[in-house]
Amino acid sequence: MLRALEIHRAGAPVYALEALDGEVHCGCGDGTVLTWSMTDPMRISLTAQLSAPVFSARRTVEGLLAIGTFTGELCIIDLRDRIALQRIEAHAGAIHDIGRIGADLIATAGADGHLRTWRREGPRWRAERDIPLSEGKLRGLAASSDGGRIAVACGDGPIRVLESGMLNEISTFTGHEGGTTSLAFHPTKPVLLSGGKDGALRVWPDQGGAAELISLPAHRGAIYGIAFNNVGTRFVTASRDKTLKLWDAATLEVIIRLEARDGGHAHSVNAVAWLGDSLISAGDDRRLIRWIQNG
Repeated sequence: MLRALEIHRAGAPVYALEALDGEVHCGCGDGTVLTWSMTDPMRISLTAQLSAPVFSARRTVEGLLAIGTFTGELCIIDLRDRIALQRIEAHAGAIHDIGRIGADLIATAGADGHLRTWRREGPRWRAERDIPLSEGKLRGLAASSDGGRIAVACGDGPIRVLESGMLNEISTFTGHEGGTTSLAFHPTKPVLLSGGKDGALRVWPDQGGAAELISLPAHRGAIYGIAFNNVGTRFVTASRDKTLKLWDAATLEVIIRLEARDGGHAHSVNAVAWLGDSLISAGDDRRLIRWIQNG
């Protein structure tokens, strides 16, 4: 069983989480970027204040955080000095996700339907490739563990898998009716997991083939996040239906459902991440929750 250990309230809905090295970075609807340190879990500090809602966040290299905003700006933030090192007009619409492909390469998924990659050269990042993939929004990204492939969740339905070098398309899956919203490569099995606006959790062959392997009715609303724990034995889904579900990664069976009566969220759960054995969730109710295993 999981229980809510610490709960904090941000000043606006929380849309993005990135957890690494004992810290959770939170992107909020009021343009703030907050940092929650597990060494002092009762305190959250302001890391940056931007002029637009923050929709995505990803650590690039040690000490740097890439932030994507509602207006399509990509900001590179120095976490130590808490300053913006670089601000780039990256997309003609919101940046819904940022994928870390390697130490010097990231990808951004835009509401303009474009996938763009950015390479670090010295202290700055430069645009490398720009691929129009969809008539709709690009809603999510997942990078394979070896960094060789990027899966892209398209708002018009399909899932496109590209090789990360030249962004050539390897395969396309039909995805979800109404749009695909989240993705994750399974860390120990050759499959890709997807969530959609239809609330379904689907499993696809990692390489080769085009038909889904499994489809599960997971939630009553869009699935906004899929995150595996660091050992690959569990994963969690976060949904607009106000719930979290913890799954067994081997059997794809639900272990527990977490909702408001369990100390969970009262509105849409927008983001989820693991930090060690702790599960972190955030949503439209402005709450940041750290869940831990009972006992």
